[in-house]
Amino acid sequence: MRRPTSDDATVRRSTSSTALALASVLPMVLLFHAFQRSFVQGFARSGIR
Repeated sequence: MRRPTSDDATVRRSTSSTALALASVLPMVLLFHAFQRSFVQGFARSGIR
C-alpha cells in the first residue's frame, strides 16, 4: 500500500474545484439560454431588425 502523495491531493482538489465551478456556472448558462430565446422571440415579434 503506497502512501498518498501531494499529487493525489492536488488532483483531488482540482477535480472537486472543477465540479464546483461547473455546478456554479451551469444554472447561469441555462438561465441565459432560456432568457435569450424569449428575448429573441420578443424582438422578432415586435419587428425590430
